[in-house]
Amino acid sequence: MLNYVIKRIISMIITLLIIVTITFILMHLVPGGPFTDSERALSPAVEQALMEKYKLNDPIWKQYLEYIKGIIRFDLGPSYAYTGRNVTDLIKNGFPVTAKLAVISFVLILIIGVPLGVTSALQHNKFMDRLIMVFSTLGVTIPKFVIATLLLFLFAYKLKWFPIFGAESLKSYILPAIANALASIAYITRLNRSSMLEVLEQDYIRTARAKGVKGYKIVYKHALKNATIPTVTVLGTQMVTLLSGSFIIEKIFALPGIGRYFVQSVSNRDYPTIMGVTIFFSFMLLLMTLIVDIAYGYLDPRVRIQKTSKGDK
Repeated sequence: MLNYVIKRIISMIITLLIIVTITFILMHLVPGGPFTDSERALSPAVEQALMEKYKLNDPIWKQYLEYIKGIIRFDLGPSYAYTGRNVTDLIKNGFPVTAKLAVISFVLILIIGVPLGVTSALQHNKFMDRLIMVFSTLGVTIPKFVIATLLLFLFAYKLKWFPIFGAESLKSYILPAIANALASIAYITRLNRSSMLEVLEQDYIRTARAKGVKGYKIVYKHALKNATIPTVTVLGTQMVTLLSGSFIIEKIFALPGIGRYFVQSVSNRDYPTIMGVTIFFSFMLLLMTLIVDIAYGYLDPRVRIQKTSKGDK
């Protein structure tokens, strides 16, 4: 298992390097530059001075090497839009808010999505099953910004149960977390339902029933763990989806997270911030994938056996 983890870490580093390279090239292929916006009305002399200051006149290969060196030092470069501030500092300041929103959203997925999926499977083809499927379909099809706007209008503006904007208290995160998590809740519900129905048809479940094992023991002791394996597989990527997908939610609810910096960096052509946030979330995705693989091996011993046998070869 240790050899497998080491190989995965090496694979992560290579993948991240590829992502950095592609992102860097794409940013430099975009027409124009961060200081060529006509609305800023910069004189040629000022624009040239800024290009020299940020070393944008250097050859592309030299800029690339300098950027790689900066990443190794955990330095993502200066922000062009926020004078005197580093991209790493912007991420440090905004990530706690984004992470808090993602964690609350993730908890909602676990305490709502998984139980709904199990309930739907146990009530297969009954009224409760159909009701849950209607809910999950709506959750997948309705865009996040529509749900966020409706929640903001109804529960914050009309009923005044929650703050309209800001992140002063835990209450401020409830509506954004619901809007952020609803699509994932619906997806996990459908996935867990399908997996649970498949597991309940396995021979060992029939054997347990034939031996007179009580229904709740069959569900929670025998079926749930195996049915959760596909869910665990996607939970890691769902966490990153919650992090990156919260950008528009943060904008609607005026939360001071990374999303605010990223959205503004796109409109301001702040390339270091765009690249820094992209690389940061790519790293988070790769890290979550590694954690999920390790958890997968814990839940399914067959995976550990396969990995060990491959390592022996």
